[in-house]
Amino acid sequence: MENLGYCCINLTLKEHNISTNRAMQSPVVEYKVNVWLHKNCNQTYIKDESIIEKLYNSTLVCDKKGKYTSSLNTSFRTFKSITKRTLVNKKVQISDYDVSKKGYMERLCKRAGDLAILNVEDLLVILKWNVKNNIRIFRMSSSLFPWMSEYKFSDLPNYQEIQTKLVEIGKYVLNNDLRVGFHPGQYSVLPSPTPSIVENAIDDLEKHAQILDLMGLPKSHQYSINIHVGGSYGDKGATMKRFVKSFNRLTSSVKSRLVVENDDKASQYSVVDLYEGLHKKIGIPITFDFFHHLFCTGDLSQDDAAKLAASTWPDGVRPLAHFSSSKKLNEDSSVIERSHADYLYNIIPKIGNIFDIELEVKAKEFALFKYIEQSKHGNFEIPLLKNSSQTKLELK
Repeated sequence: MENLGYCCINLTLKEHNISTNRAMQSPVVEYKVNVWLHKNCNQTYIKDESIIEKLYNSTLVCDKKGKYTSSLNTSFRTFKSITKRTLVNKKVQISDYDVSKKGYMERLCKRAGDLAILNVEDLLVILKWNVKNNIRIFRMSSSLFPWMSEYKFSDLPNYQEIQTKLVEIGKYVLNNDLRVGFHPGQYSVLPSPTPSIVENAIDDLEKHAQILDLMGLPKSHQYSINIHVGGSYGDKGATMKRFVKSFNRLTSSVKSRLVVENDDKASQYSVVDLYEGLHKKIGIPITFDFFHHLFCTGDLSQDDAAKLAASTWPDGVRPLAHFSSSKKLNEDSSVIERSHADYLYNIIPKIGNIFDIELEVKAKEFALFKYIEQSKHGNFEIPLLKNSSQTKLELK
């Protein structure tokens, strides 16, 4: 089962505080809160500390007349990062804060760098654990650098230390024949009709590619950056044309790694849509998601869609696929049909042998090990999605 891997979090190691997802509160909102406090308050006081332990609805600050006011409808979860640090149970002179943009950026980069080095150090721990357990495929977390949209990596005060560790990780990946990559979030939308969203998407993808470059990994789809088209905006054809236009703005570092995945809604993009509208235009490979195909078939059978997606990958790079099971049918009937289960309840079909497969399961490596054990004994009961073309498969 060396063609199976999992995504982002190792639950076994998380029990020992090994994580690549260390993050921080929104630096943009925190900066706005600091500026507002400086402008409107001589001093700040949290009236009731117990508020902090409740539902983060709002907090109270003293205005210049000593009256309590709300905090500008700012999320209390974000404000908490300030109150917990400096304001609880005491009055603070806001004038003591450096709320200049320069001061803000210095604090942000210091905090982000401190978290990033911990994340990348633990990434190496996870990869070594994977090798020990014969797991060669791993999707890295996009949170390795917290809030990386707000700074350049080179601005981090410990950038050289982080860079050195990433080089070490890259060598380990190559020496142990591992496959790693990213799946940026839903906000990386290249075909958006809103220019600012496109600019942010390009910046996000470039930074993911820069991490792979810092690791010294080849510019290859072997180390992929996987995204969805991200909406049809009422016209799939026009949207895919915008995708192509934005794709052509990317550096070779991104282009040589970017792959696109079929969607789980009938109104979105099937493998056929992606093949005709994107692969034929720009040569971008298609990641085949078995579960998503049940909801958006493009009038192809599972095997035919899988073969079509696999045909888009360049020679020398094994095609990538995602596999998961229905949470609604197996674990929680209250959720929507498209929800992924914690574990696998379906046998990966024979066509899966042509892919490297990332298991999209909440139970991470536990689900992978359970699947391997079940597959050895043929211990599967496979429910069928209504109106799907999925069939029961016998283990050979």
